[in-house]
Amino acid sequence: ARFGYGRGREVVGAQVWDRALAVVNAAFEPLDAALHHAVPAPHWYLDVIAVEPTGQGRGIGSRLLQAAGARADADGMPIVLLTYQPKSLPLYQRHGYAVVCEGAVAGSEVRGWGMRRDPGT
Repeated sequence: ARFGYGRGREVVGAQVWDRALAVVNAAFEPLDAALHHAVPAPHWYLDVIAVEPTGQGRGIGSRLLQAAGARADADGMPIVLLTYQPKSLPLYQRHGYAVVCEGAVAGSEVRGWGMRRDPGT
């Protein structure tokens, strides 16, 4: 609801919206499946993390990752994520994430990386 999905569905119609969403999800599914194959055990999944461009370079992203890491560490769980931003790889790696899979989004030149952070790293 926060991202306006319901409103988008209202504006373009349910049939068009649902078909478009299915196409997008199908394009991203192979890398998501590869990540879950690489990390089959229970884990936290960091779905979305972002910092406004004007706030980048101030340590905000690092603090967000540290907070997520502390919560997962308390549960003794690894964290996994997918990123499609090559410039974000060094940030994640500084916080203990390692690439466990990578590939292209189906039908595009967009590359993605599946990453894992073990508890306590």
